Amino acid sequence: MECTASGRYDLPFADLITYPVANVPGRSRRLILLSLGAQDPTITYHSMAENKTKPSDASVAEYIASRANEQRRSDCLELMALFKKVTGQSPKMWGPSIVGYDSYRYSYESGRTGEAPLAGFAIRGRELVVYLSVEGGRQKSLLSKVGRHRMGKVCLYFRQLADLDKSVLEQLVIGSIAEMRRRYG
Repeated sequence: MECTASGRYDLPFADLITYPVANVPGRSRRLILLSLGAQDPTITYHSMAENKTKPSDASVAEYIASRANEQRRSDCLELMALFKKVTGQSPKMWGPSIVGYDSYRYSYESGRTGEAPLAGFAIRGRELVVYLSVEGGRQKSLLSKVGRHRMGKVCLYFRQLADLDKSVLEQLVIGSIAEMRRRYG
């Protein structure tokens, strides 16, 4: 049986099955969808999105120097001290713009897997962002006490570190790390 350029095979099956495939020649991280029972059964290859945020050897100091004014550089140094204290790890660039500490491997029901920083921050325009899991009553209570910020799904945005209660921020980071370790091992 040969695969055509469109990725089609003729198959005599009668159901729909979806599963991940590791080593399809010439294709990285693909899903094969078997369309079974149709008049024109096919196998269709679908790309799984490649994780763009990977650890790199880029310089954290150069990233901060290139993106931050004097106040923001000072805030970044304080954040780096906080993350080092909490994780015991040195910073590493993840992708072009995340300063990450330690890492965890995740796996979703969809089959998507990857690696992400356990804790981290980034410079985003005029704001700094700390990446946090704020699920659970304790985390939400701390979030209400941390100071002037706005919250995305996992992004705590703020203008300057002076707007936040640093001890509450530290507790939020500790709680977030504990949650990620509990969830992903």
